[in-house]
Amino acid sequence: MLKEVFEFRRNLNTLRQTGTFCDATICIPGETKTLPVHRAVMSTCSEFFRSLFTNNLKETQENSATIHGVSFNLMESIIEYAYTKEVTITSENAEDLFITADRFNVLGLLNDCIDFLAGQLSPDNCIGFLRFARFYNNKQLKDLCWVYIMSRFTDIVETSNEYAHLTTEELLEILSNDKLGVQTEDRVFDAVMKWTEYSPRERKEDCNTLLGAVRFPYISEDCFMKRIINRRDLKRGPCWKRISMSYNVVKKIRPSSDNTVKSLNKDLPRWIKPRIPSHILFVLGGWDKNVTDSVEAYDKNTDQWFEIKACELPEPRAYHGTVTIQDKVYVVGGYNSLTYLNSMVCFDASKKKWEEKQSMCMSR
Repeated sequence: MLKEVFEFRRNLNTLRQTGTFCDATICIPGETKTLPVHRAVMSTCSEFFRSLFTNNLKETQENSATIHGVSFNLMESIIEYAYTKEVTITSENAEDLFITADRFNVLGLLNDCIDFLAGQLSPDNCIGFLRFARFYNNKQLKDLCWVYIMSRFTDIVETSNEYAHLTTEELLEILSNDKLGVQTEDRVFDAVMKWTEYSPRERKEDCNTLLGAVRFPYISEDCFMKRIINRRDLKRGPCWKRISMSYNVVKKIRPSSDNTVKSLNKDLPRWIKPRIPSHILFVLGGWDKNVTDSVEAYDKNTDQWFEIKACELPEPRAYHGTVTIQDKVYVVGGYNSLTYLNSMVCFDASKKKWEEKQSMCMSR
């Protein structure tokens, strides 16, 4: 079937190239060459061309349509895609094709451009691509760039030339995000200092704003001792009181082997929210005198286990199988203290909800 479809498209394109049965012509101002097309084919390509060739417009009654603000080569690529669903996308033309496909609402080509640009993301260009996506209000590309920046932030700080040119607002948005992927909060503090030192005189006041996004209670004591405590510029700043309080918390709690002192770590999230770790450890169900439905999670930032009451298993079970796929945890089979189970439930970590899934044929 696919072979026949491809052959049909190729034949249509051949008819276009030879001008056979074409009932409209697209003209680009300043170009002597014109582009013959079939109205029906172009109308299936996008809402723009459907409106152009089917509404009561001047172009509907005439054989030619003049389109401004686009190059001959780009319009030729749009027409080629309308007929064949194929266009060669390269690093040189991807952004121009994206802009043109967005303008003419050629959604298939636009998605192909997004896929291509997403595959080109690197620490060196992701900030530029994010700005590009926001300028054209493309949520799909924007989200892809944002996820990349969250996961590769440390690499971006270390290697990207774009990082030093972030605006205060852009950097604050990144640093304030709970999902920022850093191994330690030390990296966030260092990132602020590196950005400030690029232009210290102009960025002195902005540095204090950005330090407000650093979660100092989760910074290591080593970082406090070697890179923060003795900085005179910080001691004179408005953030110093909060930094000093955080240092006292870290100094008293983190190194302690006394469980009664270390348990105070549990109060840290009430004071300041920890970032969501890139990897979370869950323990689900099992035995606690009886089979339990409890769910516990490990927070590496505070070195504590927390029972998640709102996310308990739909029913108690032990001896079950557990596997993760993307952001979902699947719990299969097991024993509920009365019988062996064939049921499967799925926990969506992003929504914090359980869902029943198709049961197995046999209890296991």
